[in-house]
Amino acid sequence: RTNFGVLKIARKYIHSITIQSIEGQEMIKSFTVMANLHITSNPDGKGYLNTKIKIKKGDRLNIRANGSVWLAYWAKSFTPPGSATDGYGSDGMPYGALIGRIGENGLPFLIGAKYNNIAQDNGILYLSITDYAFYATNTGEYRVNVRVNK
Repeated sequence: RTNFGVLKIARKYIHSITIQSIEGQEMIKSFTVMANLHITSNPDGKGYLNTKIKIKKGDRLNIRANGSVWLAYWAKSFTPPGSATDGYGSDGMPYGALIGRIGENGLPFLIGAKYNNIAQDNGILYLSITDYAFYATNTGEYRVNVRVNK
């Protein structure tokens, strides 16, 4: 039902459905950020996972992550906070870290295992893992829960 009556569309004409929360509501979604795909240095443009969550400046973001990834360049495992011991990527984030950005060209921010902050920008939330170079032989994943309070 809509304000204009019942809307009927045959399933074969529906490509996708995006549900956005109403102002003042909470949205919770889960994602898998894969080490063999969602790497900042991935040259094929798939380095960031598009969560399809529209963020507005002022929204509260509460993000939790766990899991581990093995990055071939370093030949070692990492957890969501990454490892400052191994240095920092060109984005200023520790290698192996779970990071996010708001908007396709937004500035990256460190998520790590826990992130709780107010959004400073408008746009789609993207997730990635910081690495020096992309290797398809990377393994593992970070499991990420995103809660947005509008």
